[in-house]
Amino acid sequence: MLEQPNEAGEYRCIDGTYSKHIVAFCHCGLHRGYLTDQLARGHNCLMKKCVHLQVLCTEKIATAEMSFHARRNWEALHYEAVFSQAQKHIKYIPEAQVLSVYIRETGVEVVCTAPESADLSQFAENLQNELCQVVYVRLKEYKFYSY
Repeated sequence: MLEQPNEAGEYRCIDGTYSKHIVAFCHCGLHRGYLTDQLARGHNCLMKKCVHLQVLCTEKIATAEMSFHARRNWEALHYEAVFSQAQKHIKYIPEAQVLSVYIRETGVEVVCTAPESADLSQFAENLQNELCQVVYVRLKEYKFYSY
């Protein structure tokens, strides 16, 4: 259910400001609220294909689309940011390591190694909350060699 406007007809945006010029609504629990065209571009909601985004004004939000080259540059930066966040969160699991991340239309897939006893559910939940995207964790075979 979308939030209603205040008495002045303005909607509360995700940054806490109010505006009449909204183009989308974010259902993410971390920053639930409306987005202006500028906020949607600043958060890269369209490029991320964010599952929490509900577009309300397609003709305005279409102007936020980037060119092919800008999109490729953004995807490279996004990959680095996601990989960095995954590494930050997995450091709390002993002997676990992030090998790679894949950015899919359905969410983010993280391939990692960890001992069988490791509980990766909290890692996945924390990463999902930070990225505002669905996170899938794929465990690559973990081998421990002792010499």
